[in-house]
Amino acid sequence: MTGTELSRTGSSAAHQPSLPTETARPADPIATDRNLLAKLKRSHGLHVEWRAMFPENRETYHRVEKISLPSTTTPEMLGKAIAEVEAACVAISSTEALKLLAELKTLTKARAEDETDLEATAIAYAKRVMEYPADVVRKVVAAMPNRQIFWPAWAELREALEDASRTRKGLLHALKTWRAPQAKLNAPRATPEQIDKVMAKFRKTLAERKATSETSQRSSTNATNSNPPLDMTPAEIEARKAEWNRAAGEAA
Repeated sequence: MTGTELSRTGSSAAHQPSLPTETARPADPIATDRNLLAKLKRSHGLHVEWRAMFPENRETYHRVEKISLPSTTTPEMLGKAIAEVEAACVAISSTEALKLLAELKTLTKARAEDETDLEATAIAYAKRVMEYPADVVRKVVAAMPNRQIFWPAWAELREALEDASRTRKGLLHALKTWRAPQAKLNAPRATPEQIDKVMAKFRKTLAERKATSETSQRSSTNATNSNPPLDMTPAEIEARKAEWNRAAGEAA
């Protein structure tokens, strides 16, 4: 190897320009949601039904409409599924939230009405963004300067946070309110022969009851007419006998 080559190699290493350290990109909440759903499907048999929403002046989106879990899911298994979703919803710290908002301040312009109270506004924002998952806050706040020039109103920031956290919030609510379906009673169906046998027995019982009732009624009628109560006077007894004989004659 020649001196010239050594010099060229050394010079290249010594004078290599230092590149700025690339800031790590915030995790994509959509990818996190997909991974979470895939994991829950594998480990818990989770199935999600989605509903398409068409709000005015906004993009179409899908929300969690309903979930289903296997009938063998126990309360312990359900608790583990909830814990996995809650782990993906860990809130951002106040320190990091303030740092992200400070960076947002340097990358946006303050509106005239915000210039005097922007610090207090940022502190109020930091308290509110702590209600959202950390990865969602990082992604939304980092993307905000690319969407608009001015410091965002809270309504604008909140809308973006809600959109990015909708799937996880809906999934967590669905899991916490899920109830196992009631088991259905699958009683065996009777065969035609069994039905005929039951109906024949029912008709026989009905006929026997009817015959017993008619016999009892005839006995009661005869007893009433042939054996009048003792508290009747002889004249009343004779009158009753005459009525009976007359009715019997008319019937004949």
